[in-house]
Amino acid sequence: MSSSRLSTLRAVLPACRYSMLLSCLIGAISIGTASMGSAAVNHCKPLVKADPAEANTAPNAKRLALTNWTKQASMHGVEFTRWGISWNHELVCVASGRKTVICQAAGHPCAVRQVPPANFIPFRRGVSQSAIDREGLARHTRREETASAKQP
Repeated sequence: MSSSRLSTLRAVLPACRYSMLLSCLIGAISIGTASMGSAAVNHCKPLVKADPAEANTAPNAKRLALTNWTKQASMHGVEFTRWGISWNHELVCVASGRKTVICQAAGHPCAVRQVPPANFIPFRRGVSQSAIDREGLARHTRREETASAKQP
C-alpha cells in the first residue's frame, strides 16, 4: 500500500469511529424516548342495550339487532359505533313461536384514543357478566304471542 493511501486511511478511520459512536447514541436516545410514550387505548362508554329485533331468518334478525345497537351507540359519537371493538358485547337470539327469530345486542361502545382522557378507567378483557337476560327475551316473545293471539 502506498504511503499516501495509508495516510488517507488513518485520517478517515477516526472520523468513521466518531460517526459510528454518534449514530449509536442517537439510536439509544430515540429508543429511550419511544418507550416513554403511551399506547392507544379503548375508551368505552356505559352499556348500550338495543331494542330486540325480529326477522324471518337468524342472519336478518342479527343484522337488525346490530343496526339498533349502532343507532343507540351513535349518540356517544360516530367513533363509538364499531361493534367489533365494543367491550363485553353479546348478541343473543331466541326462536319465537311465530316461526321468526328475535335477537338483541348489548355492549359498551368503545373508540380508540391515542391519548387517554383524564378520567380514564380501563375495562378488563373478557365477558364479566351477561347484559341480556335470555329468559326475559323469551318471556317478551311469549307475551307478544299471547297478545297477538287475543286480537281478532
